[in-house]
Amino acid sequence: MQLMRSLLTALLAFASIAVASHDGCFSANDVYETLVISSGSASPDCVLNNKVLLVNGSFTGPTLTVYQGDKLHLTIVNELDSMFSMHIHGANQFGTPFSDGAAGINAIPMAPKSTATRSSIMSEAGTFFYHAHFKLMDMHVYGALIVKERGEEHEDLVVVLSDYWRADLDALHYGLLDAPSFQFVGLPNSFLTNGKSVSANCTSPGASITTINVKPQQTYRVRVIGGTSLFGVHFRVPQHTMTIVEIEGTKVEPKAVDYIEVLPGQRYTFLLKTDQPVDNYYMQFDGRWRAGAPTNGVSILHYEGAPTPSASNAPPRLPLIAETVSFNEQFVPLTHRNVPASTGAPLRFAGKQVAWGPSGTQRRWSMNNVTYVKQMSTSVLEVVIAQQVGALPAASQPTTSISKGAVVDIVFENAVAINGVCEMHPWHLHGHSFWVVGAGPGAYDPAAPLFKAPIRRDVVGVYPYTNAYNQPAGTNGAACGWVQIRFVADNIGVWPVHCHVASHFDMGMAVVLVVGENELHDPAVVAALRAASA
Repeated sequence: MQLMRSLLTALLAFASIAVASHDGCFSANDVYETLVISSGSASPDCVLNNKVLLVNGSFTGPTLTVYQGDKLHLTIVNELDSMFSMHIHGANQFGTPFSDGAAGINAIPMAPKSTATRSSIMSEAGTFFYHAHFKLMDMHVYGALIVKERGEEHEDLVVVLSDYWRADLDALHYGLLDAPSFQFVGLPNSFLTNGKSVSANCTSPGASITTINVKPQQTYRVRVIGGTSLFGVHFRVPQHTMTIVEIEGTKVEPKAVDYIEVLPGQRYTFLLKTDQPVDNYYMQFDGRWRAGAPTNGVSILHYEGAPTPSASNAPPRLPLIAETVSFNEQFVPLTHRNVPASTGAPLRFAGKQVAWGPSGTQRRWSMNNVTYVKQMSTSVLEVVIAQQVGALPAASQPTTSISKGAVVDIVFENAVAINGVCEMHPWHLHGHSFWVVGAGPGAYDPAAPLFKAPIRRDVVGVYPYTNAYNQPAGTNGAACGWVQIRFVADNIGVWPVHCHVASHFDMGMAVVLVVGENELHDPAVVAALRAASA
């Protein structure tokens, strides 16, 4: 009963969280939003009549804006003929584990032609986004979610970077998992900014690239979202300084940079001063960490008073910026907080690509030699609550159970794939933010010095220190880099940790953590969590 009272107190505290407004009053609101998911045709890169998934009738969803402390009631209308699930990326879902939306893990997928509402308390300000969390649907279904502090002075500009395939998503999923011989999704046809670009073989009259309008001599808060499904990218605004102030909900000491490396799922917020001569400036993002990237990652920063912008007037592309494994080590949290000591040995998860199928012609990704298989008729969360984990196939069971309140280190180890290349893998933890406390080449080194002032975030890249796409090939399975994170397991629920390359996650590159299993066996606790999530 004491546990129940404590949990209810915490939930009520979040529900009534006090957030200061500009006039000194304190308030938090219930915010109601609806997203309708349907199929249709569109031409995001100006090639006509491609089959796509739509959000509220458009390719890429609308930007949702709430304030810190608000409770977001998000209704999803699934008009598809298939199942669906939606995830709010970066929201910790503290006390609302049934709202996370990871299909088969902590959410039972929505049935075709159905509607569901889930609630989330947006307890942290920052740059977030929502996206599908079923098969490869996140390649099409995504949109920005901005959680503002009351009294923010700067106007927001939102830049969502993505890669785009004209192929049918079901066919891509089939090629990854069910085709007799493995068929990778291949390279994207285009890069998009806010859902638009112009490709070399454009067939849509009057097509235009994304234009972001600004006034001279202003300061804007620019929120960049890594909505890509395959490529990490370098983003830059020529002739302007970008001063980064927030990374995935963590305020950092202002840091001026010439470019930003944005991996799939990552978000950065920077201040931009429009202090250059009135003109059109062609913002550029380039694919990194693998070959064959599209070259149409261009959008326009249009100063008021400049000539009407045109894609045909774009200057020559800027040279590529070399990849580096240390881009994020330059950032320091604005508020220094002692990182707690871990309460046990690190959990080590070694990623590896493996041959699959009777003839070995298929491919999967595995963690510690286990390829995770999602069960879509239920969720691991419901199975844990029912204490029936043993009824799940071994490959669908949770990876490990963690006591509530433990301070946990996880080490992700990278390995050379079957083709001899060590890939970059962006790892995302649901339900918690973490400190990035260490990284290094080769195999994990427990004696390696930890970072002195790590930031908290929810996506971290495990880089190829050796055998990258532009380096000599390595031996399949050879260690080629690692990263170490630390988090406080204070959020009861079942939480996936997975590679945010959509095809890799689809191929089983994930582990599942149960936090607070004892609490999940208490009917009163579960009832409170369900009520808060509804």
